[in-house]
Formats: sequence, structure tokens, C-alpha cells
Amino acid sequence: MNPKDIQLIFYLPTLSNYYDRVHLVGEIARKIGKVILVTSRIDIDVEEIGLDRQVEVIQIPDGARLPGRTAFAASRVVESILEKKRFNIVHDTFGHLLPLFFRKKRFPECIFITSQYNLAEWDFRHIIWPTYGFKFLTSRDLWLIILRIFLQRSIFYLADYIVLQAPGHIDRLVQHIHISRSKIVSIPNNISGPLELERVTDTSNKRDDKTIRLLYVGAFTVGKGGDALLDIIDLARARNIPLQATVIGHFASITEGYMRNRIRCLSLGERLSIKGRTDREKLIEFYQDSDWLFHLTSVDGSPRVVIEALSQGLPVVGSHHPGITVLDPGAQFILFADSNEPDRILNELVAFKNDQKRYTDCSMRGKAYVRKNFFSERASELYVDLYMRLLTHKAQDA
Repeated sequence: MNPKDIQLIFYLPTLSNYYDRVHLVGEIARKIGKVILVTSRIDIDVEEIGLDRQVEVIQIPDGARLPGRTAFAASRVVESILEKKRFNIVHDTFGHLLPLFFRKKRFPECIFITSQYNLAEWDFRHIIWPTYGFKFLTSRDLWLIILRIFLQRSIFYLADYIVLQAPGHIDRLVQHIHISRSKIVSIPNNISGPLELERVTDTSNKRDDKTIRLLYVGAFTVGKGGDALLDIIDLARARNIPLQATVIGHFASITEGYMRNRIRCLSLGERLSIKGRTDREKLIEFYQDSDWLFHLTSVDGSPRVVIEALSQGLPVVGSHHPGITVLDPGAQFILFADSNEPDRILNELVAFKNDQKRYTDCSMRGKAYVRKNFFSERASELYVDLYMRLLTHKAQDA
């Protein structure tokens, strides 16, 4: 089996929201025979990033992008490609190709793979329900979680192989759903490539003062560490430690009332700034203007934001979530902590602020580790190796 024998169809919901995946597909295409990228929305200039020279990009029809119809439309597009041309790998994202997976026996020459970045059922049983209980039943997020659980359970059973983003996710999946461990592999998330590092500027001057600057990116909710961030800010104020936090994201509906009320009661003033969503270029500026990314999440996959921050020389205060621990097995540049340890976290932040060499060493280690392990060039090698291994096994079993 030669890599050029690999004929791949890869599905992504959109392009701009998964730019890292788009870049990954482009890197994969350099190494294999043929790639078609099917998407529900072409919302970036594929010529500008050079994708058009190596990948054929196909958008599903405009009228089929209505809510609830995307999966069927995308599946029909991929099925029509399989009927006309010879492909041997179909790679789904998030279960959007579930209707096609029900019909995969029509294409015995193909291997059907799904990538899932979180485990909805595990999160619901162990995080969401214990945290919110019956309150969750009145949330508009309820049906979204139920839909994700159904989609994931269905496609986990139907897929030939499953890609998860950390070994710990494999353990969780096997624990709750009786699926053979042999059909599950772990490949961490990635970011686009060296350009991420080239944008890093000299930020040493910003750290000459004593203010600790925290950055929070994502839905501002309890499950992703929003409550813990408020605890840290309140504790810093009580101890007269200069600390400021910036939130890039929106309030999640299930805890919006609670979070807004807590912010109001704490009267955090200028110590907390909530910016809402922002574009990619502005987000990189926030990475460069901050001292730490604060990401004490309990419900993520392998957070792209953590890898992006590290690539910008921004160390991370992170949870013991398996999708994060896999990014720094030696705890060299991620300060691992639990949400109930505000004193310990704050003490560590102050210690780093007072030891510039220690902080710089931490920053440089994270940047170097990301360059080696999590750029799309390296991730593409892992995916090509996976495709080669699966196709070789299939040929041997034939």
C-alpha cells in the first residue's frame, strides 16, 4: 500500500470555523492520491490559501443548508461522489454524514471514519446533570445535547473507526458505550501551521508591571470554568493583587442569569472585561497581550484555543480534562488545577509574575512543544499513517 493509493473524501460543516481542519486536509492532500473536501459552506477564499491547487472543494446545495437538512444533503453529495468515482476513505466530522453511514454497505471498498471532539453522553452524565440537575430540563440547550447523544451513539456503532482527541476519551467511551477499543484511535487537535508562531511579537515589555492578565476564550459558563474565573478575580481583589481578566465569548443560556447576577453582586468593575466574540486576527492580539489563558473546562474535547494560546507563547491555567492533559503530559507549560483551588492558582500566578525567567521558560517550552507536535503538518502525518494502516488491514482481511 502506497500513500498515493489513498482516495479521501473529508467532510467539514464550514470552512472558516474549522480553519485548522481545512489546513490539515490540505497537508494530507500533499501526501496522498486524491482528496475531495465536502462542506456545507465555503466561507473562506480557498484560492488565497492555496487549497484549490491540491483539494477539490464541493459545497452542498444552498437550499439544503436549512436546519435539520444538512446531514441528509451532505450525505447525498458524498454518496453521489462515491457512485461516480472510486474512493476508499470517507471521513466524517461530528456525525454530519450519519445518513450515509447507514448506507455504507453499498460501498464495501470504503472505510468509514468519524471524528468526534467531545463525548456528549459522558459530559451529560458526569458534568451537566450533576451540575445543573432539573434546571437543565428548562434550558434550550437540552434538545441540542439529546441530539448530540443520539448522533454520537448511532455513528459510533456504524463507523468502521472512530477518531477521538485524547486517550482518556477512549476510556470514557468504552466505559459507557460497548464499542470495541480496537476501532478507536486518538489523534489530538491541531492548529494551522508555522504562521501562528511567526506572528508572535516581543511582549516582554507588557509584563514589566505587576498586573496579572488572564484571558478566557469560549462560552462563559460554569462548565468551562467561568465561575472559577470569577472566584480568582474576587480573591485577587480581597488580597489586593492587581489582576485583570478578559472574556472573549458569549454567555451560555443555561447559566447566563446566574453568571450575570454573580458578576453584578461581586461588583468586579474594571477587573473583568467581557468582549463577546471576535475575529481570528483580534484574538491573536489578545493572546499576545495576556499573561495566561484561563481554561478550567470540564466539557471540552482537545481545545484548539489551548494550542493556539501556547503557539503564541501564552501559558495556560488548565483543568485535568483528558483533552488538555494530553497537550502537556509533563506539566511543563500548563498549570493544571481544579476549580476549587483559587488560592493555589492565585499563588502560582503571583509566583510566576515575580519570576520573569521562570515565566519565559514556561512560555518558550509551550511554544516549542506545539511547534513539534500540534501543527497541521505533524497531524497530517498521523492521519496518513492511520489511513494507510486501516487500508492495509482491510486488504489483508479481503
